[in-house]
Amino acid sequence: MLIRLTFSCVIALTAALVVFFLWSPQQENLVLRLGSTTSTKDSGLLDHLIPLYEAQTGVEIVVVAKGTGAAIRDGMSGQVDALLVHNKAREEALVAEGFALSRLPVMSNDFLIVGAKRTAPYDDLSNLIGDLVTGNLGLFLSRGDESGTHAAEQRLWARHGLNPQTFGRWYATTGTGMGQTLITANLNGAATLVDSATWLRHKDRNALHIWYDSRAHPRQIGLQNPYGYLALNSDKIPSVNSDLAQDFGRWLAGAAGQRAIAAYLIDGRQVFVPHLTID
Repeated sequence: MLIRLTFSCVIALTAALVVFFLWSPQQENLVLRLGSTTSTKDSGLLDHLIPLYEAQTGVEIVVVAKGTGAAIRDGMSGQVDALLVHNKAREEALVAEGFALSRLPVMSNDFLIVGAKRTAPYDDLSNLIGDLVTGNLGLFLSRGDESGTHAAEQRLWARHGLNPQTFGRWYATTGTGMGQTLITANLNGAATLVDSATWLRHKDRNALHIWYDSRAHPRQIGLQNPYGYLALNSDKIPSVNSDLAQDFGRWLAGAAGQRAIAAYLIDGRQVFVPHLTID
């Protein structure tokens, strides 16, 4: 009887340990759902950053890459836990409305205006805009998808007193992400607005040339492209994991993440400028 009782206890203890380890929080498969822009994916940046964080923490990051507008809608509906996007006004509104806990400035790059017609780069952005609206430079492709790039393009026209709804046949929309829009422009000999990271990454742009690069004209109002990280608020959106979102945000905006952003190069060139200067 004693042997049988001891054996039963061993079996019971073993079963309890198995249950403990299976249900222990340290053994859970933690998954962070990150809503991000097509530019961070198409540029290759996320493929560089995410494995570094995953190896350090054991957290798996699943990326849902869409235009910023669509990514924000995913966030508000609880489809993702955090956002890495580039429309500062919309980001700040999410914080003000309580959908996001905070906005962390992470990095920036610049927009370029590129086109197929061989021409010397423009020194004055206003002159380029004037030539575009006359149709002298051929077709211009807008993403037209409420992305951060599309929003930047709309601000560009508004800054010059223009309304795209009045444009002629020289202006068309693709409704696609940055990489695909760039490919379409290349295939059709069209111009477009593209972030410098996607431009560097894509080899399918051999027919296109840079018409305006704001980095070459720092005294003019340029086409800067700041990115923000937002941890969504579980009090407002119960299905999100705010703790995981905030942890990745601390890493991304901290020294380790900022060094990783600075270290990402394409053809030897830095792609994104980190928000922090890390020695």
